Amino acid sequence: MKYEERYLPDGKFDLEGMVTKGRLHVVGEILLVLLFGAFFAYGGYNFYYVIKSVQDFLATFPSAVLDVVLNPIIELFKSFSWQVIIVLAVSYFLTLQVSYLVVRFFGKLAGVFLYGSTIVQIALFLWLFYFFGTWEYHWIFLIPVALQACVLIFWRKKLNLAIQYVKLSSLIVWKKRRLIIPQLLQTLWIIILSLFYFVTIVAVFFNITEVSGTFTIGTKTVEITQGWIFAGYTALFVFLIYVVYFVVLGIKIDLIHSYVRSKGTEMSFSHAWSVTRRRWWGLMGYAFASTIIHLIQFFYKLFKKQIKPESILDAAKLTKEVIPAAPMSADKKGGKFKKPPLRERIWMGLNYFTLPALTLEDRLFFSACFRSLKLIGHNIPDLYIKHANVDRLFKVMKISSVFLNGILGGAIGALFGRLLGLTGVWTYAALGVGVGLFVWMGGITSVLVLNDLNLSYITLMFMHTIDDLNGKKDYIDFKLKPKEEVEANFIAKEQKKADKKHKEEPEVPTRMESEQGTPLHK
Repeated sequence: MKYEERYLPDGKFDLEGMVTKGRLHVVGEILLVLLFGAFFAYGGYNFYYVIKSVQDFLATFPSAVLDVVLNPIIELFKSFSWQVIIVLAVSYFLTLQVSYLVVRFFGKLAGVFLYGSTIVQIALFLWLFYFFGTWEYHWIFLIPVALQACVLIFWRKKLNLAIQYVKLSSLIVWKKRRLIIPQLLQTLWIIILSLFYFVTIVAVFFNITEVSGTFTIGTKTVEITQGWIFAGYTALFVFLIYVVYFVVLGIKIDLIHSYVRSKGTEMSFSHAWSVTRRRWWGLMGYAFASTIIHLIQFFYKLFKKQIKPESILDAAKLTKEVIPAAPMSADKKGGKFKKPPLRERIWMGLNYFTLPALTLEDRLFFSACFRSLKLIGHNIPDLYIKHANVDRLFKVMKISSVFLNGILGGAIGALFGRLLGLTGVWTYAALGVGVGLFVWMGGITSVLVLNDLNLSYITLMFMHTIDDLNGKKDYIDFKLKPKEEVEANFIAKEQKKADKKHKEEPEVPTRMESEQGTPLHK
């Protein structure tokens, strides 16, 4: 069923129509199972020999050395493992609640912050223009001034629409906290995939395993070397990570979409999964293209023999570099210490709406990509406001969340220090540990929550745009009123339109009125 056919005449939306027959999605699932199986089979092979090598290496150490160094560490871990897990779990839960509160608070005051951001930027760049008045190119500071002035004068409706997007997105994230569950599953999958890839790097570059072979095509013999196998394994690793990314994002988009379309009704994970799994071919096409874009530079360095990890640390660093940045993330660095390469940022920009189009409109990759380009052209002012104003608000949310979590951690650390009877330097040490732990954990949880906020914003922008293109109104209620009130308002509007239409149409007299000489038109 096409997306345009899911608008129902009574103002509702056919969410059941989201689950379609798909395009041979079972074949796609079988293919993915085989690819995951191949990845874990080769990784498991390397895992076995790496562990065996470690055991052989430890066997060369005198038992006295192991008793002095290794065994005490193992015993210490056994003794305090539960305490560490409980502390991490509690800090995670508390920092997560603070992050949700920050998002809700800033969401309610989105208008103040976005208008304030616009005015502050105009004032700041005007000041820079006058401060650097003797510089030959000081006029460059007038460009952001002119753009922000356009936001206030010509694109004010767009700015007000962005405020509504932020408000509704914060409400969705606040009320649908289970959106974070797919994110946690994504993190788990990426950790598992990365572990197998890290072990494979160690096995290949430290010559622990060696796989090679030949096969014949006609009269030509082709040799399979370890380098080619590692290159293929790397490509498979990145491809599977992109699949995980897109599946999780697709499930979230379905949950957000259904929550808004049904005026606050919950959609089950099984229903969202049923929708997403019928988009395998589109998701895999997007993942395949993204893998090529991501690995261009890596393959160049690999075959030029510029990639030579010589230690465990190098192998871990290489694994982190190969992992692609998460698409549609509020964290522009993708969790890395540096931004993704320019080609990847351009690619993500061109595919800004590809995943919503692929997921919600049931398009294949190329069709969804062209749809994204069309919507980007339609939403240039909206995207500028998103980049120049809304993203800055998201940064303020993250900083505020980390700062408040640091204060909370310091208070908890000081309280525990007092309960334990610590004095002097040890009290400050407990406070410092609390601050450090909660700042670290708060940085993690704030990114998780802001990722959901950013995805909700993009999904709402997509929904509002296609409603506008399809000529449909009243299918997004930015205040998420009760369903009964929305339906009553819709019926009232339809009745008002019918009455207006009836007044504009000429009244045709009955036969009796015509015979009695009643005028044809009143």
